[in-house]
Amino acid sequence: MEKEKDSKLKQAMKGLDSFLTTHYSFRYNQITEQCEFHDKHKFDKYRVVDEREFNTLVINAIEEGVNCMDRDMRRYLGSSRIPSSHPVTAYLEHLPHWDGHDRVSELAHSVSDETQWVEVFHIWMLGMVMQWSGKNRMHGNCLIPILVNPLQGLKKSTFCRSLLPPALRGYYTDDFDVTREGDALRKMRSLALINIDEFNRMEEGKLARLKNLVQMSGLSMRLQNSYSQQPRLSSFIGTSNFCDLLTDSSGNRRFYPVMTKGSIRLPRINYKQLYAQLRDELKHNRRYWLSPKEEQAVSLRNDAFLRRPIEESLFYSCFSLPRDGEKFQRWTIGQIYEVMKKASPETMRDVKMRAFGKHLALMGVKKLHTRYGDQYLLNRL
Repeated sequence: MEKEKDSKLKQAMKGLDSFLTTHYSFRYNQITEQCEFHDKHKFDKYRVVDEREFNTLVINAIEEGVNCMDRDMRRYLGSSRIPSSHPVTAYLEHLPHWDGHDRVSELAHSVSDETQWVEVFHIWMLGMVMQWSGKNRMHGNCLIPILVNPLQGLKKSTFCRSLLPPALRGYYTDDFDVTREGDALRKMRSLALINIDEFNRMEEGKLARLKNLVQMSGLSMRLQNSYSQQPRLSSFIGTSNFCDLLTDSSGNRRFYPVMTKGSIRLPRINYKQLYAQLRDELKHNRRYWLSPKEEQAVSLRNDAFLRRPIEESLFYSCFSLPRDGEKFQRWTIGQIYEVMKKASPETMRDVKMRAFGKHLALMGVKKLHTRYGDQYLLNRL
């Protein structure tokens, strides 16, 4: 009796296997950790086997004469019979040979003709593909291009989304909140490109957090009772309608704001050749990070995009910077803060002391390091 039961079960599973492999292709998506399928006869895209699709598969199998139950289908789809696949790395692995035409520079020129931008964009694209490949274990793609123009409707966000080939558009988002750490890390693990839309709205604290995130190569993610080290997949890009969007002159080398030359006219993108170019350049050891000299140049040009402190005009109504050879007074940061707070409590209400020190440096206030702490060289008006 047991042998007969085993024989029927084997026949049922064999019939189910034959039916499914004849009509469908399946894969276990390593990014989403879900089983996906597509109909071989319809040439449609892979989609998740949700409850509705699962029931349809069972019904189709029964209608084809397969003697199976829900548990048989669930057992099959949850087994290693379903091959594992990483959609992003699989895309890179199935690219053709590069024809030698530089499509990356063409894409960069659709945004701006600035020479430095074209070079930096190329490096960033290489860093993105290296991030996807999973081979960049030591460093994350820690550069963020930001497309800037005060006018709306210039296709800044469209450009960002169009960087991904249609097959990978599902791994793009412009919904990212750095304050929700768990959600942010999950998106960095499972998305190919994250667009920080309206970058200028980011507060100083959020920008500092973003700088920390973008430097990560691996992600320490909390599971039920422990932490697990996960690879990072995503790179970042941004858009802004305002030029004053950076807050820290000492750490702005992570960002590359660029003024678009107007409405972005995207060239017709041959995605397979575009990414074949990047793949082949990486194979030939083309650099995908900024050199120290390039970082310094980026940092210097980015001063034009620094956000001026809200208390700057108040500061100059209370103090003056001494000229060369002029006498000066020594002030602690606390003394300066109290003078300005007394002059305008409303202006200083949201200015934190830690940020205030950075603002003084941004305004060019010189200081001396003494045994009693830092003292700023100013004159009271």
